[in-house]
Amino acid sequence: MKKIIFLILITFSLVYAIAPKNCTVKKNSDSNTFKAIDANKTIKSCTEAIKKYPNNIQYMYDLGSAYNISKKSKEAFHWYMKAAKEGHASAQYSIGGMYHYGDAIKEDKKEAMVWYLKSAENNDTSAQRQLGNIYQYGVGVKKNIETALKWYKKAAESNDSLVLIELGDLYYEGKEVETDYTEAINWYKKAAESNNTWLGDTDGDSLAQRKIANMYYNGIGVKKDYKHAFQWYMRAAKQGDYYALGSIGYMYDNGVGATKNHKKAFAWYMKAAKQRWSSTAQLTIGDMFLSGRGVKKSYKKAMQWYMKATVDGDPRAMVQVGFMYLKGWGVKKNNKKSFEWVLKAAMQGDVNSQILTGSSYYEGDGVKKNYIKAYAWLNLALSSDLDEAARATATDIFHLLEIVMTPTQIALAQEYDPLDKIKKLDSNSKMNKSKSEQSFTGTGFFVDKSTVLTNNHVIKNCNRIELIRKGYKSTAKVKAKDSINDLAILEADKLNNSSLKFRAGKGIRIGDDIIVIGYPLGELLGSGIKLTTGNVSALTGLINDTTSMQLTAPVQPGNSGGALLDSSGNVVGVIVARLKKEQNVNLAIKANVAQMFLDINNIDYGASMSKDKKDVADIADDAKHSIVQIICYQ
Repeated sequence: MKKIIFLILITFSLVYAIAPKNCTVKKNSDSNTFKAIDANKTIKSCTEAIKKYPNNIQYMYDLGSAYNISKKSKEAFHWYMKAAKEGHASAQYSIGGMYHYGDAIKEDKKEAMVWYLKSAENNDTSAQRQLGNIYQYGVGVKKNIETALKWYKKAAESNDSLVLIELGDLYYEGKEVETDYTEAINWYKKAAESNNTWLGDTDGDSLAQRKIANMYYNGIGVKKDYKHAFQWYMRAAKQGDYYALGSIGYMYDNGVGATKNHKKAFAWYMKAAKQRWSSTAQLTIGDMFLSGRGVKKSYKKAMQWYMKATVDGDPRAMVQVGFMYLKGWGVKKNNKKSFEWVLKAAMQGDVNSQILTGSSYYEGDGVKKNYIKAYAWLNLALSSDLDEAARATATDIFHLLEIVMTPTQIALAQEYDPLDKIKKLDSNSKMNKSKSEQSFTGTGFFVDKSTVLTNNHVIKNCNRIELIRKGYKSTAKVKAKDSINDLAILEADKLNNSSLKFRAGKGIRIGDDIIVIGYPLGELLGSGIKLTTGNVSALTGLINDTTSMQLTAPVQPGNSGGALLDSSGNVVGVIVARLKKEQNVNLAIKANVAQMFLDINNIDYGASMSKDKKDVADIADDAKHSIVQIICYQ
């Protein structure tokens, strides 16, 4: 018997010794993309391999993958199916995906589920994780969080950091399951120690390590412990996590969780500054050169770093550049350039810069006096969220202007929109691929994993639609339109794991706190999401329109189609417009109108009771993954 087993092993070793080495296609650790290969060479090699070993299912799968990489979907489907029927788990998962998204074959969610289940029961982690997603968000099946948890936990057995983090997020966010920070941190710690990571880390998952650090730093689910936070940030930072690098710099800089050491802080900020999303670190380095904190004082180098930070559109850096020109530090004093940089920050939506711009127009400082523009900029700033001191400053100058201006000038100022030129640039100057193609922007939000709600006017006459947010990009098609109520439903080609819930139970009232969240003014306000707060000022719109309501929260072009949230983070409306001649009249379509539109089109959506008032920053963190910028190409 031992001799037979030995001979079998020898046979297998000979087979694989002479097997073509180039017929290998490895997936990246997120199981959705492939490592870079020469697809044509691999197709040739795998074809030859299958001729020699026609029953080798791995070669079948690799050939399918090579065809997939070369975007030959029909050939990929053929070879995936051959391997899948022979029990190859990854091939079964791939077939499920092709049915799910209608790639090379007609979309069929039920058939996709059949193959996902085969793959998952064959212990494919990606399929198990996908089933968890499908049941969590109810994509093609009835939403069932218990079944989702079952598949997530099954996938977690393979120690895959992506699913471990998803489990941690479920218990941390407390949307589908009861909030349990202890359970959340336990899953994060498993991911943090995992070497099977979707980011390719070798010393545990840096994202999980950072999340654990945040929990220790803020005392969420654990006793606040800056030293433990520092240790976890350090583990993530050593793997190049940009947020952790900056956090280590901050903790050294301020003596939080570590002995205060400005030189070490400077070194860590420098590492963070080399990463993506580095404007905060660059700005801080500029501040350190300006004050001589941890490094030799140098106005010139401070100016250089402030300028670097402006590349990412950071309005704080623009203000600092303006300040340097005003003082003549590191650069020749120039009041005109100082004003120009402050104006750029004002155009980015920085309210303090808008006050400075209004003040400069009033005083004639760096720019020719212009009371109308001064009034308009201050009026715009006063319609935003301001701290007490800033509001007092703006109000004082505003009252001085009302004294010196004639009624005609005030009337003109009230009609003048200081951002009008920006809007024209935003709506007319952006080009994409084709020089004759214009792009217009708006906002939308996911109501389920693949469905986005927005305004009809945002996607009107679009030849092509893109959905974008940090970490997500997808094309979309129009599923339904309602021109009367100005609503539209988009179907995203790529699934999104987060969606917003509508407010259930008690309706919104006059005076209730609300939050406007979206992408105003497109790229001119940067790529990040923007938020303003206010109250419901009236439960009817123009001419007593009962389908809409009025808000005090500022609304700008680009906000259209965005979510209006209550103080619990639930949707109570869809942003639709701001009256041009009345700066403080902002409108939103009521949630019940939007819900009826979704119901008519058989779209499932979540609803939640609004009970506990949340911190605005927490609401923004929860909502930002569900909100996308819509780019309409005409």
